[in-house]
Amino acid sequence: MFIWTMSLSSYQFQPADVNPMLGPSFRALENAGCKVTSLELSPHNQVWRLLSAGFLHTGLIHIFFNLSALWSIGYRFEVEYGVWKFALVAVLCCISGYTMSSIFLPTEISCGLSGVLFGFLCTGYGDVYHNWHLVLQPRQAMLRISGIVFVLLLFGLSPLFDNFVHFGGAIVGTLCSFILLGHDSVYALYKNEKVIIHRDRVRLLCLVILTVYFVGIFIILFGGVDISEECKWCQYLSCIDTPLWSCEDYRQTFIRK
Repeated sequence: MFIWTMSLSSYQFQPADVNPMLGPSFRALENAGCKVTSLELSPHNQVWRLLSAGFLHTGLIHIFFNLSALWSIGYRFEVEYGVWKFALVAVLCCISGYTMSSIFLPTEISCGLSGVLFGFLCTGYGDVYHNWHLVLQPRQAMLRISGIVFVLLLFGLSPLFDNFVHFGGAIVGTLCSFILLGHDSVYALYKNEKVIIHRDRVRLLCLVILTVYFVGIFIILFGGVDISEECKWCQYLSCIDTPLWSCEDYRQTFIRK
């Protein structure tokens, strides 16, 4: 995908002040299928961008960090729970992340696997829950996951990151972990019907929440509700000005002209 995207940029790397990730022009990324809210809506209706954006990267540095993190986080998940659950969680987290980004940052373009990575990271919550009696110090494990997520979200307050993609991926990854994870063989060890009933109730509740969540964000995005105007401060959840950088300068680089 990256080679094809570079071909759309005539195989020319952009200057560091334009694209510091060592990659193609943003026009090439737009043509390749990155998240562009105005093109996702009527009359263009290019809804597929909510998924295709996850397969694109802004440059070689972006690819290196994304794929390294995917190998570190996603490999264990695929081995433990199989390729189909891996693919389902990845697709749902990607769509959720870029839908959230389209809602709250409608003028900025973005792409990459970060929403999927946050989703797989947050599947740890459900993994610990379903294996509570097998995990050494499960409460501490939950806190460790929360600490890692919190630190990464803080990094997301700097330029070159889209925290709303992270939020969307984290929400869906957490819900999917309670719905999809957990082996029946593990629950058979409990020999307690109440535990099984509680697990099924939690799964059903999370499935309802996940359904309502997707219906809600799709209604907001495609129903013409401009959250970015109603919640102007929300942009600061993705970037905060510091003496080291200006979010406005960053937005001028990543806003679709």
